[in-house]
Amino acid sequence: MNICNLITATCLLVLLFPLDSNAIGPISELRGIKLQLLSGEVLTGHMRYDDAVYEYYYNGETVTDVVFPEMHLDPIEGFEVVCLYEELHSIVYPVNGFIVASREPRLIPYDSIQTVDIWLDSLERQRATNIPVLSPGIIELLKNEPPLAYRIGETEHFFVVYWLSYSSRVGDEELEILCSEPWIWLVEMGEIMEQWKVIRLEYYWD
Repeated sequence: MNICNLITATCLLVLLFPLDSNAIGPISELRGIKLQLLSGEVLTGHMRYDDAVYEYYYNGETVTDVVFPEMHLDPIEGFEVVCLYEELHSIVYPVNGFIVASREPRLIPYDSIQTVDIWLDSLERQRATNIPVLSPGIIELLKNEPPLAYRIGETEHFFVVYWLSYSSRVGDEELEILCSEPWIWLVEMGEIMEQWKVIRLEYYWD
């Protein structure tokens, strides 16, 4: 299991709608990181990080001296790679501040890292319970245009599904069906949906 799946499966992370910082428990947040590899290549980007998760997996027991980002030079039990997101975006719809990616994360093996450092930008410490990967065109819509229709479906498996439509052919009634059982499990974001400008987002909650 890679680090992305491990963090997701372990945390069962929190994201409520509307977002209420007083109502949520521990969740992953974005941390900017700069990696110099043994090959000489230098990479900057973000990873999802939760102190509690890394501490729990350090030698199989909770410790208090795991330090970010130097802990990537001291392998942690259960973690073999840094899951590095190099192209992240903060969107406005359906909720201002949700984070998405325009590129799949790069998996950097610990044993290929020479040095690490903190790399700060505007996304530092943003909550990141899950990071959907979307096309640049869809991301621009979510940044700039309110959807024509919008529905939320909550499941029993720790995530919330958001459907947004920018198509006159898919309205509230159709999205209501997509958010109901069993369709909420059967219909996923895909090329056809993207062509219709219908978007599915999933975010985990506690």
